Amino acid sequence: MSITVWRQWLVLGLFALAPVHNSGAAGIPDIIGTWKANVSIQTPPGFGDFLDLFSFSGGGVLAESHPLYSPYHPLGTILYAPGLGSWRSEPNGGYVARFILPMQGAPDNQNYAGQFIGTNTIDYTLTLDSTGTLLSGAWTATGRDVNGNITLSANGTMSATRVEVR
Repeated sequence: MSITVWRQWLVLGLFALAPVHNSGAAGIPDIIGTWKANVSIQTPPGFGDFLDLFSFSGGGVLAESHPLYSPYHPLGTILYAPGLGSWRSEPNGGYVARFILPMQGAPDNQNYAGQFIGTNTIDYTLTLDSTGTLLSGAWTATGRDVNGNITLSANGTMSATRVEVR
């Protein structure tokens, strides 16, 4: 068997072992998979909703991506990197998640253009509906500068649907 054919069989075997999104106990859906979310900011007031994408992997790994540019930070305009974090199920049937976003001064930031200026830590409390197709919850965010000082506090809600292959 050639190396190319062997690699193809290896990749197919790995896909066959990958968990499906409804791999919860006794066929109960879980949050493993990718979700398209509408995120609402309640505090501070005056901000619009935005799109966020989440991927929950087996073993508790979380990857997150949303628009990178933000003109609304107390330190001026910033760029967020995609968030990385973790999640776990709770005894009550819900989920908790945390991810961290590195922050950098945007090119038009008068004081911090191109500089690393801190992190934003987002904590979620989540609930999955009984069909396994709607994920919703509340979040809190704490932004910190490079010295650990709080620069931003926010909270809100989110509602997400699965990204499915059609």
